[in-house]
Amino acid sequence: MTHVNSTAKKLPSYDTERSGKITLVNLAHRRNMFKQKLYGAAAVVVPTASVLFAEDVELLLLFIPVGLFLVFTKRSILTFEQE
Repeated sequence: MTHVNSTAKKLPSYDTERSGKITLVNLAHRRNMFKQKLYGAAAVVVPTASVLFAEDVELLLLFIPVGLFLVFTKRSILTFEQE
């Protein structure tokens, strides 16, 4: 069996210019997700601490679910920098 008449397509060669752009996009996405998780943690901690001072529980009803959603979601909700 010879491979001369093969219909298999040649795989594209490794392109360093293209892979650099993909790496930068991945790093930007990771930074965005890290910042989003920090904002979510702050949205949980700050209203919880304010209850100790202001004794107002209404803040918790809004900010706790939003903060937990930002921390545990896998999607990028907040965009800090363009990709």
